[in-house]
Amino acid sequence: MFSPRLSQRVLPLQRVTRLREAFRAVHVEPSENAVQELIQTSPVVFFSKSYCPMCTRVKELFDDMDIKPLTIELDDLETGDDIHSVLVEMTSLRTVPNVFINGKHIGGCDSVMKLVKSNKLLDTINQHA
Repeated sequence: MFSPRLSQRVLPLQRVTRLREAFRAVHVEPSENAVQELIQTSPVVFFSKSYCPMCTRVKELFDDMDIKPLTIELDDLETGDDIHSVLVEMTSLRTVPNVFINGKHIGGCDSVMKLVKSNKLLDTINQHA
């Protein structure tokens, strides 16, 4: 479904792992720069909370469409609340899910569903591939 160039945009796994570990560390507070760097690690980045029904809806949609996002479960991270605060400052969206495609903020569940209904989700993902 994705163009071959899409996989070339994914940063090395070591860098993604390093960023995740930094967010897990007790003394590292996420900054806007760190969150921006994380958002650039994958064509689709999905900030979620494991108990959120709207997040589950988007996860199921991505699974059905064979879209493999980088999923950040905020409630599984020690610094999840801090990351969420940074996201609110960046996007003004106070809820999850919070989805970024090719580094651009898309929005939450309703925004993703609008892209699906208009048959533009895959085009949006592949647009900058």
